[in-house]
Amino acid sequence: MTAGRRCRVSPAWSHTSIVWRRSRWNDLRADAPRRVTACRTFIATAKSVNQSTETPADIDSSQSEDELNDGPGWLPAIMAATALMGIVGFITCGVSTWFLFQKRTDFAVRTLRGSYIGEIEQSLLDPQTKSAVVAEVKTLADDFERGKYEQWQSAEIMQGLLRLPVLQWGELQVIEVFLQESESPQRDDQYMQLTRLKRAVERSLITSLDVDEVLAPVRVDDPQAINGHTMVQALTEEQVAEFVLRCKLLADRELIPEETFEEVQLDAIVRRAIERAAKP
Repeated sequence: MTAGRRCRVSPAWSHTSIVWRRSRWNDLRADAPRRVTACRTFIATAKSVNQSTETPADIDSSQSEDELNDGPGWLPAIMAATALMGIVGFITCGVSTWFLFQKRTDFAVRTLRGSYIGEIEQSLLDPQTKSAVVAEVKTLADDFERGKYEQWQSAEIMQGLLRLPVLQWGELQVIEVFLQESESPQRDDQYMQLTRLKRAVERSLITSLDVDEVLAPVRVDDPQAINGHTMVQALTEEQVAEFVLRCKLLADRELIPEETFEEVQLDAIVRRAIERAAKP
């Protein structure tokens, strides 16, 4: 074959080459699933070998990475539930408070008729004073039921009654009788100090807590009593003298003049306290 001339392929050789190529392609296609299976087996084996050769540090690091990639978890849900419960609790407290404020008069009537009148009847007040005070309290309860007073007035009136030493007034009367029968040379001065104490009560300068402190020397503890204490059955001059000293100190604190005052009626004090509390 000379230079410059093209090489020609015979038709027979060209046909043989095409047949061989097609046969090779078919063989490759038939062998493809086996090759894919072998590759997958090789990859799975390599992974198992890699995992078996991991150190504890590698395992911990992979676990920590997984934990960090877990996301926020339940924290947002817990925070949302807590906020929702707080809102519901706030609304519940507001509604309950509003309901209780609307029932102040009803609670006052139940307190007066259920316990307060009974405590007055069991107190040491003399019969005349006791009946007069009970009548005032019953009239007040009737006025509450008729709607004479508004809710805020009912609360003010009950607060004023609790501040008055109504139950302690009977003990003051017992000591007054003791002083009248006493033959002590200080009897007149002691009686004056007692009237000064009553004057302070009449002017609303002291409360029932102050009178309880004054009456401490003439009381003994009694778990069965309503208030946890009762008056001494047989008073002594020493006990009364300590009581009178406390009366004087309390009256001096409230700047009550050093003079004997006229007897004041407890029912009148209760009535004035009710009228004063009901004023706007």
